[in-house]
Amino acid sequence: MPRFIVAYLAVLAGAAFGASFSFVQPLAAQQVGVAGAVNPASQAILRGTVRVLELGAPIIYNEHLHTSSAGSLQVLFIDKTTLSVGPSSDLTIDSYVYDPQKQSGKMALTLGKGILRVVGGNVTHTGGATITTPVATIGVRGGIATVSYQPKRPSRRK
Repeated sequence: MPRFIVAYLAVLAGAAFGASFSFVQPLAAQQVGVAGAVNPASQAILRGTVRVLELGAPIIYNEHLHTSSAGSLQVLFIDKTTLSVGPSSDLTIDSYVYDPQKQSGKMALTLGKGILRVVGGNVTHTGGATITTPVATIGVRGGIATVSYQPKRPSRRK
């Protein structure tokens, strides 16, 4: 069975049974999902600590996710929301609240640059998700959304 499917099934099973994922984490770190697919050169940065992401790695609330020009990442949140992050992207998980008993919650993300695709789970179908870029704030309610932001390069004047 492909490793992606195994990681995805583990997240779904944990969410279905209200399990909290327990990995060795810094104090007060809240796991919100796992890396379901990772291409090389994807990193997570939390309170100044940088780690290279691997398949099945925990994704933590308030973590900054970064992909290089060759990297990409898929995050499987505990509510079954899927987030695909494209190359050359910077993303921060600003907030994530999910109540598995009520199967509801909300999330807020900041996309500094790059591209991402959200496939809705329980959070986006109930409380919704908000994605903030330097130029806009987008609300996602259910369904699928793709958001892209590429900062303009300053023009050179002669």
